Amino acid sequence: MVVLLVLLSTVFATGADYVNADCGAYSASAIADFGTSCAYPQCMGAAGRYEEAAQCYAVQGNTGLANEYYAKAADYYLKGKDYLASTGDYPLRAQSYEHAGDMEAMLGQVSLASSYYDSAIAEYLNINQYSNADAVRAKKLSVLTQSQAATGFSISAGNLAIGAIVLVAVIGLFLYMRRPQEEERPLPEPVMPMPIERAEEPMSPKQSAKDKMRERIRKKYGLA
Repeated sequence: MVVLLVLLSTVFATGADYVNADCGAYSASAIADFGTSCAYPQCMGAAGRYEEAAQCYAVQGNTGLANEYYAKAADYYLKGKDYLASTGDYPLRAQSYEHAGDMEAMLGQVSLASSYYDSAIAEYLNINQYSNADAVRAKKLSVLTQSQAATGFSISAGNLAIGAIVLVAVIGLFLYMRRPQEEERPLPEPVMPMPIERAEEPMSPKQSAKDKMRERIRKKYGLA
C-alpha cells in the first residue's frame, strides 16, 4: 500500500482535474508538444504526458487504457536514457530507471520494476546521492513486500483447501475404525452319524442245547 501511495501521489493531488478530463488529450500532447524525436528531453517529456494519461484513465476507472499508457510511459523513460552518454549523466539515467520502475510497479511487473530500481540505485551511488538511493530502495522493498503478501495469501488459501481435505479423510477413517465390528461366528461342527447297534439274534433252543452239551463235555474231560 505504501508504494501505491508514493506512486499515486500525483493522482491524488490532481484527481479532481482527472475526473472529467479528456484523458486522450494528455496522450495526444505527448507528440504534439515534444515531437517524434526521442532525444533525452523529448522522450522524457513525452513519457511524462503518457504517465499523466495513464493516471487520468486510472482515476476514471478505465484500467485497460491506464495500463496501456503506463507501459508506454515506461518505454519512453527508457528510450530517453539510451541517448545519454555512457559516462556521466548519472542523475538523468537514475531518474529514467526510477520512473520506468514506477510504471512497471503500477503494472504489477514486480521483477521488472525491481530490476529498474536496482539500476537507479547504482546510478545514484555513482554520484554519492545516498538519500535518493535510499528512497528508491524503499520503493523496491514496498513493491516486493506487497507482492509477497499477495503470494502468501494465495499459498495459505491453497494449504487451507488441502488441509480441509486431509481433515475430512482423517475424520472418515476415525469413524470407520470406531464402527462396531461383527463378531465372527464359529462354523458349526459336522454332525457325525451315530453307529447303528445291531441287536444280537436270539439263539434257537436247538443251538442252546448243543452249546450246553459241549460245555459239559469240556468240563468233564478237563478241556474247559
